[in-house]
Amino acid sequence: MSTIASRWSRLPRAARWLIAFGAVTLGYFAVVEPVLDATNRMNARAEGVASTLARYREQAARLREAEGDIALGVRRFGVVHPPGDANKSSTALVNRIDDILRGRGVTSDWTIRTRRAVALGRGALFDVLAENPEAQLEVSRLMVELQIPEASPEAVMGVIADLESSPEVTAVSQVQIRRVASRDGGGRMVQATIIPEVWVISRKESAR
Repeated sequence: MSTIASRWSRLPRAARWLIAFGAVTLGYFAVVEPVLDATNRMNARAEGVASTLARYREQAARLREAEGDIALGVRRFGVVHPPGDANKSSTALVNRIDDILRGRGVTSDWTIRTRRAVALGRGALFDVLAENPEAQLEVSRLMVELQIPEASPEAVMGVIADLESSPEVTAVSQVQIRRVASRDGGGRMVQATIIPEVWVISRKESAR
């Protein structure tokens, strides 16, 4: 040990500084730098986890907001059937209209005319069907024009409310109400044109 100490003491000052610097440098690369690298990796991983958690929280907030909107829509307008077969959905819609009119006491010579289905266009449902392009399917709006020549305002408003809350009806897209003279000369009466619609899934025109 004394030999090492004596040799160290005989070294020039510059040599001792050089050896000390080399020892510090070796210690840095052997110990400190690996620790710093590990710390940086852990920090990067922690930042990635934090970013992922932030995205999850944002998505969860959006889902809660969407669930609230859906629940509010169900309370206001009732449950709506998802788009289905055009023929079955059209028949179900017409039958529902008939039941509603009878239930509201609308006995005048009302008429129902089915309009040509119109493609709905781009949207969430379009994107879902686009995942299977071979099927050549599209979502269309099938509208039905209901003409009520004479009924009380209360009956017409009841019909509209019942249509909006019916699962067979996707939406009531148009309503026109005009005042008319009663045929029997009694009470105030109105004439109404109501256009409920149902969304259906059908084959594209090019695939027919």
